[in-house]
Amino acid sequence: MTPPGGSRSRGLREAILRRLEDLPRQYAALQTAMASFGDEFDREAFAAAFSGDDLEAYNRAQAIEQGLTTLQNYVVELAGAGAELAGLRGKARAEVRRDLELLRDAGVISASLAQRLVGLQRVRIALQHAYVDLDPGELHGAVLDLHDAIPPFARALRDWIAPRL
Repeated sequence: MTPPGGSRSRGLREAILRRLEDLPRQYAALQTAMASFGDEFDREAFAAAFSGDDLEAYNRAQAIEQGLTTLQNYVVELAGAGAELAGLRGKARAEVRRDLELLRDAGVISASLAQRLVGLQRVRIALQHAYVDLDPGELHGAVLDLHDAIPPFARALRDWIAPRL
């Protein structure tokens, strides 16, 4: 592993900072997309848009999908870079389950939050690779879960990683 002042560590720090700085904008974009389906992010309206022929409504559903994908990618990238920078693991390809479990074991995030985020990664993968088979109700639930999980994840990671940045 590169020493703390090395170029690898510097790159990890920069990647973490860029994502943490952009996270509020991405989170707000998801909230805005959710609001396009009503104040309570109406499940039936979303499912109709996701599955229907109205392309304007479908584009609003796709904004939800993009928000979930981007935020979940940030979770994966932040967990991996944070775990490596803190020395919880060596330089390795990001593996969301492993990296979130390392953060859990280090006391950064709770076991339930780690489990939720791993489950959300499965939905993101299905969104990418099994789109036509994805149930809009499951996606709706995942969006709500991610919406609730991002603030405690970001807060915990930011507080934990700050001394290392």
